[in-house]
Amino acid sequence: MQRFFNFFTNRKRKKLTTEELDRLSLAYELHSFTTTYKKMTRLTERKKHVVKHLPVSQSVNFLATMMLEAMENAQHMCPTHLLRISRNFVRTINTAIVKLRQDGFKLRKCAECKADKSQNSSDRFLLVGLGQYIMHGFDKGAKDAVKAFEKYFEKSRQLIATKVKTI
Repeated sequence: MQRFFNFFTNRKRKKLTTEELDRLSLAYELHSFTTTYKKMTRLTERKKHVVKHLPVSQSVNFLATMMLEAMENAQHMCPTHLLRISRNFVRTINTAIVKLRQDGFKLRKCAECKADKSQNSSDRFLLVGLGQYIMHGFDKGAKDAVKAFEKYFEKSRQLIATKVKTI
């Protein structure tokens, strides 16, 4: 695995400043986004879902794929900053859940929007599961983060369903 973030090696201080850490996190997230976007432009990759048999939107599937692959790569490229990166991802997930919840409130009034309601529910379910996985179930030794997430998701399906109901 190639290391992209070795630009602080000649420093007297071992710890990054807050500004440097923010820039590092932003650079890593941008790298993850562009790598995943480039990969997902291929039709075969776009049709793969993070969790099989869960009809999520393309944007939520992209977000989940990006975060899982970024967490997996962060173990190798910048392991000392994995905690910061995971916190940023959880913050992003929580923002997306709030937006989905707002959409869900708007969809309640629509009688013929059953497909949209179902997809909104599936999107929230996946994002809550992803947040729980990043906070509590991330396996640092896993070779494939997507498969590890699927395993965690199936094992914790009941807990995730309970959390979705409280949101």
